[in-house]
Amino acid sequence: MTRHRRILACVSIAVTSHACATHRVPPNATGQTLSRDWTSVRTLGSGAFVTITVDACCVSHGYVREVTDTAVTLRERDGGVRTIPRDRIERVEMTVRLKNADAMNGFPIGAGMVGGLAGTFVGVAVKNRQVQGWSLAVLGTSLIAGFAYLARHDPWEPDYATRVVYARP
Repeated sequence: MTRHRRILACVSIAVTSHACATHRVPPNATGQTLSRDWTSVRTLGSGAFVTITVDACCVSHGYVREVTDTAVTLRERDGGVRTIPRDRIERVEMTVRLKNADAMNGFPIGAGMVGGLAGTFVGVAVKNRQVQGWSLAVLGTSLIAGFAYLARHDPWEPDYATRVVYARP
């Protein structure tokens, strides 16, 4: 029984370290050139996610509904609609996708890990060596696939970045 506990401890450590390795670091937005032209805001498409700094005190996040020469209308995350006059807007930032990464890339690997771990626990609980063996095989294969995936895909590379669209002169 101690052998099984050692195996489960090693598996738990591997799964935990895998979860820590996929932590995302926020992108560095320094060194960007600031646009002081309102036409850059006018070119934002409907549905673009933006962060607007209002009078250097408040920040609004939302999806662009409409941009005019005098205001920006946002659909906020809570579903409300807010119109912000242009003369109160100090800065507009847009969240952009850096790479065309599928959000589900690691899902099958994670499902294999969870299923293999669950099957191993069930096999230990019911004392069934065949279930244990197959579950450990699935778990081991998923762990190897997970580490291979991480080796090919840098987990520290952010998927999104913030790009400054406008800064009031």
